[in-house]
Amino acid sequence: MRALSLGVAIGLGIWVSTLDLSGTKGHLLDVAADLGAPPATLAEVEAKLSDVPDLVPLPLLGGRFSFPLPIGALELEGAFLTDQILVGLGLWPASGVEFSDPPIGVDLEIGAYSLGLSWQLGLDLGLLAVGVGAGGAVVGGGIVPHVTTTHPDLAPILDTIPWDGITWAAAGAVLTATAELGLPFLRLFVRGGLFLPVPQAPGAWAIRVGGYSAAAGMVIRF
Repeated sequence: MRALSLGVAIGLGIWVSTLDLSGTKGHLLDVAADLGAPPATLAEVEAKLSDVPDLVPLPLLGGRFSFPLPIGALELEGAFLTDQILVGLGLWPASGVEFSDPPIGVDLEIGAYSLGLSWQLGLDLGLLAVGVGAGGAVVGGGIVPHVTTTHPDLAPILDTIPWDGITWAAAGAVLTATAELGLPFLRLFVRGGLFLPVPQAPGAWAIRVGGYSAAAGMVIRF
C-alpha cells in the first residue's frame, strides 16, 4: 500500500459539468409572453417545460495532470467543448439542422470550459487506487444560436427573440472522490465532484452552473 500521489500522472477523458436550467424555463415563458403568445399557448409551453429536467449534463473533453507533494499531490484539470469539436466527432452537422415543418434552420456556436486546481490525497492498493481531493474551479461557457427561416410569418418573430445572453459562469470550491482501476502505470479512472459556487454570473437566459460534476477516462502514472 502506498500513497496515491507517488509519481506524475497524466489523464485524458470525458468531463461532465451540470447546468441548472430552472431559471431559464421562466425566462423562456417571459420571452413567449413578450412576443404576444396567448394564455393557452403559454400554458402548453409551461407544461412541456415541466418535462425538461432542471439539471442538464454538459460533456467536455478534458485532461488532468498531477505531480507529487510531500503529502498528497497537486492536480490541475481542464476541459472544454466547442461546436467544431461536435462537428468533428459527428455529433452535429457542419451545416446545422434543417426542419421542414415549419421551415427553420438551426446552427450553434458553442464554447464551454472548466478549469480546476486541487490537492489530492489517497491510497494505491496495487490494481486499485482511491483518493479524495479539495480545491477550486471556474466553469463557464456560452451558446450563440443562428436560427433562420424562409417562412414570411416566422421571420419577424425569430428576429425579435433575444438570442444573446445564453451564457453561464461560476467559480467556487470543489470536492472530489476518485477511483482508479488497472495496472499501476495505466488505469481507468472515474471521478465524482461536488461544486460549491460562490459567485455565479448567469447571462440573460439565467443559466446557472449546477453543483455536480463527473469525469472518466484513462490515466498514465510515471
